[in-house]
Amino acid sequence: MQRWHLFVPFSVLVFAVPFAGCPATPIHPLAVRHSGLCSEYVQKGLLEQAEQNAKLSMEYSPRFHEPYNCLALVRFRQGRPDDARRYWKQSISLNNDFAEAHNNLGSLFAEQGDLSQAADQFTQALEIDPGYVAARLNLGIAYYRQKKFDRAREQLVRCTELDPNAGDCWFGLGSVANEQGFVDEAETFFDKQTKASPNDSNAWYNLCVVRIKLQKCDKAADACLTSISLNQSMIEARSNLGEAYRCLALQDKALEKYYEQIRDKPDYAPGHCNLGVAFLERKLFEKAEHELLVCQKLDPKFCFAYYRLAKVYDEQHNSDATVTACQQLVECAQGGKMEQEKKWCIERVKTLSFGP
Repeated sequence: MQRWHLFVPFSVLVFAVPFAGCPATPIHPLAVRHSGLCSEYVQKGLLEQAEQNAKLSMEYSPRFHEPYNCLALVRFRQGRPDDARRYWKQSISLNNDFAEAHNNLGSLFAEQGDLSQAADQFTQALEIDPGYVAARLNLGIAYYRQKKFDRAREQLVRCTELDPNAGDCWFGLGSVANEQGFVDEAETFFDKQTKASPNDSNAWYNLCVVRIKLQKCDKAADACLTSISLNQSMIEARSNLGEAYRCLALQDKALEKYYEQIRDKPDYAPGHCNLGVAFLERKLFEKAEHELLVCQKLDPKFCFAYYRLAKVYDEQHNSDATVTACQQLVECAQGGKMEQEKKWCIERVKTLSFGP
């Protein structure tokens, strides 16, 4: 687990935080403006423009701490860690209560493998700002890398309390639980990661891995397929999908065949429909509904999915949804197609609408 979070500020202070016992040092308004522009350019990856604005900010107010932090980020992204460290230390020397610079310097130490100094900087950032989510997460990761799992868990739990939608915090907790052998708990945390970050292919991959360990083979395959659909080059997910299939083959050969149809073609609508039908036959209605809805989304003209979806809803005694799916089938299957299926739907709608 290694995801260090550097902070690029969007807002800046009008006045620097004063040193103890000294009067506040006024900051030139143009220094504030150019420091803000530096941050925006760093976010956009325009490092040359960012550097120019950082240096202009320093010219207007040499003791303003923000541009030193920003220039350090530029140097870090340019692959010049020694210069980055020097500028972050300079930023901190100008304002020791600058939490972002402590966090960023800690991230640099962590990248270089000095986890002790990294943890010290993250801790200082949190002493300044206890609600600083990125620093809380980074401290948890640092403890994890040091195999101080109880300390890591404490920080990462606090991280999720501060921001329940921070996917990386759930990722950290899942990693800690997995290392400690609490695989059921790891699954819960990785599942929360997918809910917080549904488009993160790594989140779905993590969920696939722990579900294989738990022998939840069909759910593991689903998670790996989702990971692959989000990132076609996710080699690890493809490898673990194979593991999920082998696990699945021991439980249900037919399901393995249908998963095989969409392993290399996640956008293959008939494959999702076939899988939905297989789940329907096994009375796994939620999974059947999911696959059939995916089929509809991929190919709205694949009429058979509407019929099978109507069957799912009918099994669940959801009359309104059954009627809607049947109406969609009739609209889709025109010109003499699927007459038997349409007949069933028409009769079922009559029964549901008017009684037997």
